[in-house]
Amino acid sequence: MEHEATDATLIAAANAGDEGALRLLYARHQGFVASVAWRYLGNREDAQDVAQEVFVSFFKQFPGFALQGPLRGWLFPVTKNRAISLIRKRKPVIELSAVRDEGKLGWHAPSPEAGDLERMIAALPEGQAAVVRLRFGAGLKLEEIAEALEIPAGTVKSRLHSALKALRAEFSTQGEPSGALARPPSSHDRP
Repeated sequence: MEHEATDATLIAAANAGDEGALRLLYARHQGFVASVAWRYLGNREDAQDVAQEVFVSFFKQFPGFALQGPLRGWLFPVTKNRAISLIRKRKPVIELSAVRDEGKLGWHAPSPEAGDLERMIAALPEGQAAVVRLRFGAGLKLEEIAEALEIPAGTVKSRLHSALKALRAEFSTQGEPSGALARPPSSHDRP
Protein backbone atom coordinates (compact mmCIF):
# COMPACT_ATOMS: atom_id res chain seq x y z
CA MET A 1 0.00 0.00 0.00
CA GLU A 2 1.49 3.34 -0.98
CA HIS A 3 1.87 6.27 1.42
CA GLU A 4 -0.09 8.41 -1.06
CA ALA A 5 -3.27 6.39 -0.63
CA THR A 6 -6.25 8.27 0.79
CA ASP A 7 -7.57 7.48 4.25
CA ALA A 8 -10.68 6.01 2.64
CA THR A 9 -8.56 3.66 0.51
CA LEU A 10 -6.50 2.60 3.53
CA ILE A 11 -9.64 2.02 5.60
CA ALA A 12 -11.12 -0.13 2.85
CA ALA A 13 -7.89 -2.16 2.76
CA ALA A 14 -7.88 -2.46 6.57
CA ASN A 15 -11.48 -3.67 6.47
CA ALA A 16 -10.28 -6.36 4.04
CA GLY A 17 -7.62 -7.46 6.57
CA ASP A 18 -4.56 -5.48 5.41
CA GLU A 19 -2.54 -4.79 8.58
CA GLY A 20 -0.13 -2.64 6.59
CA ALA A 21 -2.99 -0.23 5.91
CA LEU A 22 -3.58 0.10 9.65
CA ARG A 23 0.11 0.82 10.19
CA LEU A 24 -0.02 3.55 7.54
CA LEU A 25 -3.12 5.11 9.10
CA TYR A 26 -1.39 5.06 12.48
CA ALA A 27 1.78 6.63 11.06
CA ARG A 28 -0.23 9.30 9.25
CA HIS A 29 -2.42 10.36 12.20
CA GLN A 30 -0.44 9.49 15.34
CA GLY A 31 1.17 12.95 15.50
CA PHE A 32 -2.20 14.67 15.21
CA VAL A 33 -3.75 12.54 17.96
CA ALA A 34 -0.77 12.99 20.30
CA SER A 35 -0.78 16.74 19.67
CA VAL A 36 -4.49 17.07 20.47
CA ALA A 37 -4.05 14.97 23.62
CA TRP A 38 -1.01 17.00 24.66
CA ARG A 39 -2.92 20.24 24.28
CA TYR A 40 -5.56 19.03 26.70
CA LEU A 41 -3.16 17.35 29.13
CA GLY A 42 0.05 19.40 28.91
CA ASN A 43 2.08 16.26 29.57
CA ARG A 44 3.85 14.27 26.89
CA GLU A 45 3.66 10.93 28.69
CA ASP A 46 -0.07 11.24 29.35
CA ALA A 47 -0.63 12.41 25.78
CA GLN A 48 1.15 9.34 24.42
CA ASP A 49 -0.95 7.10 26.69
CA VAL A 50 -4.16 8.72 25.44
CA ALA A 51 -2.98 8.45 21.83
CA GLN A 52 -2.32 4.76 22.35
CA GLU A 53 -5.81 4.27 23.82
CA VAL A 54 -7.37 6.12 20.88
CA PHE A 55 -5.63 3.91 18.32
CA VAL A 56 -6.47 0.73 20.23
CA SER A 57 -10.10 1.84 20.12
CA PHE A 58 -9.76 2.73 16.43
CA PHE A 59 -8.20 -0.63 15.52
CA LYS A 60 -10.99 -2.47 17.34
CA GLN A 61 -13.41 -0.95 14.83
CA PHE A 62 -12.01 -3.27 12.12
CA PRO A 63 -13.30 -4.99 10.16
CA GLY A 64 -16.44 -3.00 9.61
CA PHE A 65 -15.31 0.58 10.19
CA ALA A 66 -17.26 2.97 7.98
CA LEU A 67 -15.66 6.34 7.32
CA GLN A 68 -18.33 9.05 7.37
CA GLY A 69 -16.01 11.98 6.65
CA PRO A 70 -12.41 12.93 7.29
CA LEU A 71 -10.72 10.47 9.66
CA ARG A 72 -9.54 13.34 11.85
CA GLY A 73 -13.21 14.17 12.35
CA TRP A 74 -13.52 10.79 14.10
CA LEU A 75 -10.14 10.93 15.86
CA PHE A 76 -10.49 14.43 17.31
CA PRO A 77 -13.57 13.91 19.55
CA VAL A 78 -12.39 10.48 20.68
CA THR A 79 -9.02 11.97 21.67
CA LYS A 80 -10.62 14.97 23.34
CA ASN A 81 -13.00 12.81 25.37
CA ARG A 82 -10.26 10.43 26.51
CA ALA A 83 -8.04 13.34 27.53
CA ILE A 84 -10.86 15.01 29.45
CA SER A 85 -11.63 11.73 31.21
CA LEU A 86 -8.02 11.51 32.32
CA ILE A 87 -8.05 15.13 33.54
CA ARG A 88 -11.15 14.42 35.63
CA LYS A 89 -9.35 11.52 37.32
CA ARG A 90 -6.42 13.73 38.27
CA LYS A 91 -5.73 16.40 40.86
CA PRO A 92 -7.96 19.46 41.25
CA VAL A 93 -7.18 22.71 39.43
CA ILE A 94 -5.35 25.43 41.39
CA GLU A 95 -7.54 28.50 41.74
CA LEU A 96 -6.32 31.63 39.99
CA SER A 97 -6.92 33.65 43.19
CA ALA A 98 -4.41 31.45 45.06
CA VAL A 99 -1.77 32.15 42.42
CA ARG A 100 -2.55 35.86 42.48
CA ASP A 101 -2.02 36.10 46.25
CA GLU A 102 1.70 35.80 45.55
CA GLY A 103 1.46 39.27 43.97
CA LYS A 104 1.08 40.75 47.48
CA LEU A 105 4.79 40.09 48.04
CA GLY A 106 5.73 42.97 45.73
CA TRP A 107 5.90 40.98 42.52
CA HIS A 108 3.60 41.50 39.59
CA ALA A 109 0.88 38.92 39.31
CA PRO A 110 2.05 36.03 37.16
CA SER A 111 0.45 35.14 33.88
CA PRO A 112 -2.20 32.42 34.06
CA GLU A 113 -0.81 28.95 34.62
CA ALA A 114 -1.50 26.30 32.00
CA GLY A 115 -4.38 24.96 34.10
CA ASP A 116 -5.94 28.40 34.41
CA LEU A 117 -5.63 29.03 30.70
CA GLU A 118 -7.12 25.62 29.97
CA ARG A 119 -9.99 26.41 32.33
CA MET A 120 -10.60 29.69 30.46
CA ILE A 121 -10.59 27.81 27.15
CA ALA A 122 -12.90 25.15 28.58
CA ALA A 123 -15.34 27.93 29.57
CA LEU A 124 -15.71 28.90 25.91
CA PRO A 125 -18.53 27.38 23.86
CA GLU A 126 -17.42 23.91 22.73
CA GLY A 127 -17.03 24.89 19.06
CA GLN A 128 -14.78 27.83 19.94
CA ALA A 129 -12.71 25.80 22.42
CA ALA A 130 -12.15 23.06 19.85
CA VAL A 131 -10.97 25.56 17.24
CA VAL A 132 -8.55 27.22 19.71
CA ARG A 133 -7.09 23.86 20.75
CA LEU A 134 -6.64 22.68 17.19
CA ARG A 135 -5.15 25.99 16.01
CA PHE A 136 -2.75 26.68 18.86
CA GLY A 137 -2.41 23.30 20.52
CA ALA A 138 -2.23 21.03 17.51
CA GLY A 139 -0.84 23.71 15.17
CA LEU A 140 -3.37 23.03 12.44
CA LYS A 141 -4.07 25.51 9.66
CA LEU A 142 -7.58 26.91 9.35
CA GLU A 143 -8.37 24.65 6.39
CA GLU A 144 -7.18 21.59 8.33
CA ILE A 145 -9.37 22.56 11.28
CA ALA A 146 -12.34 22.93 8.94
CA GLU A 147 -11.67 19.46 7.56
CA ALA A 148 -11.15 17.89 11.00
CA LEU A 149 -14.35 19.38 12.41
CA GLU A 150 -16.28 19.10 9.15
CA ILE A 151 -17.30 22.77 9.16
CA PRO A 152 -16.71 25.57 6.63
CA ALA A 153 -13.44 27.53 6.86
CA GLY A 154 -15.45 30.71 7.43
CA THR A 155 -17.01 29.16 10.52
CA VAL A 156 -13.53 28.27 11.79
CA LYS A 157 -12.41 31.89 11.32
CA SER A 158 -15.51 33.23 13.04
CA ARG A 159 -15.20 30.86 16.00
CA LEU A 160 -11.49 31.61 16.37
CA HIS A 161 -12.11 35.36 16.27
CA SER A 162 -14.87 35.12 18.89
CA ALA A 163 -12.80 32.83 21.11
CA LEU A 164 -9.74 35.10 21.04
CA LYS A 165 -11.91 38.13 21.77
CA ALA A 166 -13.42 36.34 24.78
CA LEU A 167 -10.01 35.20 26.05
CA ARG A 168 -8.58 38.71 25.72
CA ALA A 169 -11.53 40.06 27.69
CA GLU A 170 -11.01 37.40 30.36
CA PHE A 171 -7.29 38.22 30.60
CA SER A 172 -8.03 41.93 30.95
CA THR A 173 -10.54 41.27 33.78
CA GLN A 174 -7.91 39.11 35.47
CA GLY A 175 -5.47 42.04 35.41
CA GLU A 176 -3.44 40.80 32.46
CA PRO A 177 -2.48 42.97 29.51
CA SER A 178 -5.10 42.66 26.80
CA GLY A 179 -4.02 40.39 23.97
CA ALA A 180 -0.86 39.04 25.59
CA LEU A 181 0.22 37.12 28.63
CA ALA A 182 2.15 39.04 31.25
CA ARG A 183 5.89 38.64 31.17
CA PRO A 184 7.83 37.58 34.28
CA PRO A 185 9.05 40.50 36.39
CA SER A 186 12.46 41.90 35.54
CA SER A 187 14.89 43.86 37.69
CA HIS A 188 13.41 47.04 36.15
CA ASP A 189 9.99 46.20 37.59
CA ARG A 190 11.09 46.01 41.23
CA PRO A 191 11.16 49.10 43.48
